[in-house]
Amino acid sequence: MSSAITEVEESKTGSSAPWPMVPIGDVFDIQQGKALSAAARGASDRYPFLRTTNVLWNRIDGSSIDTMGLSAQERSRLALCPGDLLVCEGGEIGRAAVWHGEIDECFYQNHIHRLRSRREASPEFFAFWFKYAFTMADLYQGAGTKTTIANLSMGRLAALPIPLPPLDEQLRIAAALTTIQRAQNAVNSEIRQLEVLKESYKAGFLSAYSKTSQVALGSLRCSINTGPFGSQLHASDYVPVGVRVLNPMHLLRNGVVDGPTPCVNEHTATRLERHKLRVGDVIIPRRGELSRYARVDANIAGSLCGTGCMVIRLEDQRINADYFATYFGSEGAQAYLRDAATGTIMPNINPKILESMPIPLPSRAKQDEFVKGCDAIDSALRAADNKTKVLSRVFDSALSCLFGPQL
Repeated sequence: MSSAITEVEESKTGSSAPWPMVPIGDVFDIQQGKALSAAARGASDRYPFLRTTNVLWNRIDGSSIDTMGLSAQERSRLALCPGDLLVCEGGEIGRAAVWHGEIDECFYQNHIHRLRSRREASPEFFAFWFKYAFTMADLYQGAGTKTTIANLSMGRLAALPIPLPPLDEQLRIAAALTTIQRAQNAVNSEIRQLEVLKESYKAGFLSAYSKTSQVALGSLRCSINTGPFGSQLHASDYVPVGVRVLNPMHLLRNGVVDGPTPCVNEHTATRLERHKLRVGDVIIPRRGELSRYARVDANIAGSLCGTGCMVIRLEDQRINADYFATYFGSEGAQAYLRDAATGTIMPNINPKILESMPIPLPSRAKQDEFVKGCDAIDSALRAADNKTKVLSRVFDSALSCLFGPQL
């Protein structure tokens, strides 16, 4: 990270006079891609092409590439070359990335503009400029037209002003920002690998005991309680700031939303004391998206279970509450809930269904060891996530430092 900051500082010191501003059309030849049609979709010979979903900010996402039919003339006109700057015409207008020849013989649809340099220019520099101009400085406000969705026509794009510093300065700035971006990509790759590792670790451990050591949840010492009835909560009980009430919409996959939730006054919370959450509880929805749940930690302990939720409270020393919460989010537990749920339009579960839920139950020592392994991976994930936040701030700061003064 320090080398990236050094490169930014060196790029700043190389800047002298304000950059001249010229229309995009003076620097780039602009070509729009081919519209996808039923005939192109059904052609016998189809070729890979990029959609706007493949063009991210300063990055091409090639994980899912579509195909369509193109004539020999269209292939000649629309073939991408390394160094082409791609700019989204629709969706998030202006989103730009450079094509580096990620796959052989690739083309692009009509919602993408291909910009090819007419003179010596760094396409990477201008991709970063678009990121700054569209998302931070809001320099091109009103550049797009809007019917049902926003779009940036070829004529409007060609007329937009862009800076044109000397080529060596473009290259220095692009190199500095690319260094930060590579660090971001490396951390994102680390996060993906850790997520795959965690899922593999969980699946391997749980499958080892899924057939030989199962018990029903109801056979363990535990309680399963529903939230208060709707008649127990009135509009007058709610206040802007007070004791939080967690409803199904506030649950994620093993977590709760960061945003605001309803709150009730202290008197109501005391009256509904039996519905207060404790550390170690697992709160789940009674209906709807049954994959939502949260292991109650110190941050949400003391909140109230909402009317649409249930709380599982384990009091049996044979099972680790963290282990159970991890198992609840596994495919095995979710498959059981999907099969056992009642209701045709919206799945519903009740305490009886939960009591019959089978749980792999290895020894407590093995459960504890498993939880420690999950915690270690989670700790690495949190550290990597913090890195992404720091690098994002560094990147935004670098954009502002390098481009802002020239305006």
